[in-house]
Amino acid sequence: MVSFYTFISHLNVLLFGLSSWLLVNSVWVELALLVEKAPEGYALASHMAIALQCANIFPLIYSLLARWKDPPIPYHISVGVILATGIVACELLAAHWDYVAVVFGAPRSVALLGLLFLGGALDCTSSVVYWPFVSEFEEAYTATLATGESLSGTG
Repeated sequence: MVSFYTFISHLNVLLFGLSSWLLVNSVWVELALLVEKAPEGYALASHMAIALQCANIFPLIYSLLARWKDPPIPYHISVGVILATGIVACELLAAHWDYVAVVFGAPRSVALLGLLFLGGALDCTSSVVYWPFVSEFEEAYTATLATGESLSGTG
């Protein structure tokens, strides 16, 4: 029988994994509603994809830094920054997703795309930070992390 503390530990790792792609996946789930309000209309999906692809520079930088010092930033700091910044980004996105500004002569959803870029940077970087961090624990926790990450994509 599994001890209570082991159960709570796995539950925490599951929730930890759930945080990895929650912001990005949540915005994609709401895309059908966002295109009705956003000035980009159906082109919003393309703009979102570009913002997320540009955010992939952050895990690349982290991985390159890890070649010289592994981990480049201690895990307790990098995980804390990812989680805290993710919470702030989610709150800001919830409050300001509809902020529009004129960019290059056309109205653009700058808050939505900017915060999605930030969320994408966090979510993409979480993949290269969380796995090595959890690998320092018992093997069973990596499966729990994978389950949490996969649950962040359901909606």
